[in-house]
Order: sequence, then structure tokens, then C-alpha cells
Amino acid sequence: MFCRNCGRELSEDIEFCPGCGAQVMKRESAEAVAVGLQNKLRIGNGRVIIVSIASSGLYLFYWFYLTWKQIKVATGRKDYHPVWHALALLVPIYSLFIVYRHMQTIKDLAAKGGVTTSLSPGGVLTLFIVSSVLVWTSARASLYGTELLGVMLVVDIISTVIMAGMLLWAQTSLNKCWNKVSKGQIRDAPLGVGEVVIVLIGLLLWATYLL
Repeated sequence: MFCRNCGRELSEDIEFCPGCGAQVMKRESAEAVAVGLQNKLRIGNGRVIIVSIASSGLYLFYWFYLTWKQIKVATGRKDYHPVWHALALLVPIYSLFIVYRHMQTIKDLAAKGGVTTSLSPGGVLTLFIVSSVLVWTSARASLYGTELLGVMLVVDIISTVIMAGMLLWAQTSLNKCWNKVSKGQIRDAPLGVGEVVIVLIGLLLWATYLL
């Protein structure tokens, strides 16, 4: 019998995995473990930075969807809804709770896997708030037409860089966690259609500053 969360071989008479603390599901086969681990895919740091900047910060939504989906598979939680979780970022105030919960879940997941991480849910939330305020500032500046175009560009660049740093901080911790539970047999997540689409949209947004 194997632990579905970390892949450790278990004896038949235990209820909790001694490796990660997850509750043991009886009759868990090696095949089931493989299915559970196949969605634990690494998203490289370079990819997070490039896609975040190229998409003008829109990668935030796709990243929340993708990583929450991975966490759902890893934990076996049926009450996790990746799509709605990502869309909730559009809801004022409530989005703050979503961001904090997401980061706290990653931190807890890492702790259960015995992974040391510097991830701070409060710190990430602070970066999210700062980035959101800058986005709002840029939107307000756009009301004045092209007069403040230079200001808008600078503000958007700063906001996007902050957002990329926020995601990089969280993804680094998540990669360490996936690497630990998969015993080093982690693989890179393939580039999704959603990522390609948001990059194209983001490039169009950046191009508007040149038109």
C-alpha cells in the first residue's frame, strides 16, 4: 500500500502516513499513486517571469487556476474548484481572502511534506495589494487619454514586475514541494493553450502603448 500524497510505501495497519501526515486511504495501489503524482508538475521560474510580464499580469488568473487544480489532485479535496477560485480574484475585497488562502495552502502543503519554505502568505498578500493599487492607478490615468501615457506605461511595468515576483515566490515553494513528494521525478508542466492565449492578449495590451 502506498500514500497517495507522497508516494511512500506503507504498512497495512496505519491510518496516517509517517512521511507527510496524510490520512491513508486503504487499498491504495501503486497505479493510483502514479495518477495522483502525475499532476504535480513543475512550472519553471523563468517561465513564470516571462509569461507574467508578456501577458501584462494576466498570467495571475491562469496560475491560480492551474496550481489550485494541482493542489486539488494532490490533496484529494472534492470541495476545491479551480475555475471559480481563479475568477474570484476579480471580486473586490474577497480576492484578498483568496490570495491569502492560496498561499497558506501552499505553505501548509510544503510543511506536511517536510519542505522548508520562506513563503509568507501575508507578504504575498501585501505584494498583491500594492500591484492592484498600481493597476487601479493606471486605469484612472487612462481617463486622461494619451496625456499620461508615459506614466501609465511605467506604472503598468512596475505592477507587472511585482505580480511576477509574487507568483515566483509562491511557485518556488510549490516546486520544492512537488519535487519532494515525487522523489525527484518531477517533470515540467506543458505549455497550455490558456497560457498562449493570455500571452497574445498581453502582447496586444503592451502594443497599445506604441500605437
